[in-house]
Amino acid sequence: MHNLNNYLLRKYGKSIKELSETEYGNKLIDYDFQMISWDDVAEDFLKVNNEFNEKFSSADALYILEKEDKVQLFFFEFKNINYSSIEDSQMSKFHLNKCIDKMKFCSNDCEVYEDIKKHVEKLVDIAHVSLRSKPSDSISLFYHVMKNFFKDNYNEKEGLCKEKLFKIEKFFFLVSNTHQQYAPFHKNKSNRYNNIVKPLSFLKRFEPYHYKMVFSVNDNGFHDFFCEWNKI
Repeated sequence: MHNLNNYLLRKYGKSIKELSETEYGNKLIDYDFQMISWDDVAEDFLKVNNEFNEKFSSADALYILEKEDKVQLFFFEFKNINYSSIEDSQMSKFHLNKCIDKMKFCSNDCEVYEDIKKHVEKLVDIAHVSLRSKPSDSISLFYHVMKNFFKDNYNEKEGLCKEKLFKIEKFFFLVSNTHQQYAPFHKNKSNRYNNIVKPLSFLKRFEPYHYKMVFSVNDNGFHDFFCEWNKI
């Protein structure tokens, strides 16, 4: 796994600061150490594997940690969003509702308003659907990347790759601007790290499979539960 990690870092390594940066230049995490740009891996993988005609909803970053004989995978999704805010957590639906509300005042007595308003609550925010796919899609992508790497370099069989992946401990971090944080090893319900907001509650479904643990944290939680925990 060491050689695969080095290969991915050489080709796709970026600072965590860059990986957490939004399209408007806002940085969610202010650290300089390198992680693997998992979005870039997905993009290159799909270019040469035509049988995958759909895009992977991949996480933003991957960190491979090797401790003695143990390998751990840490996937990270960065969202400059406060999921406690309805406007932030369902941005597209929020703006859609604003547009529909303007139709109330249509000077031509628009009959379509009531029909649209009736159905809008049944619509699903496409960004949130993509977010729900990222934990499983990220592992699927890792399997295909690992399988191709070991086949090309070591002529290793597919079954051995599946066995390796099964034994690896996997963690998923959703890092956002949400004040409430969730860390699964804090079992006390009154604990301040046991609060997961409703839009992110789906993460719990991935424990203990596909992930040993999932986290919903802000920048402070990223520091406490990843950097401090792993002495990075």
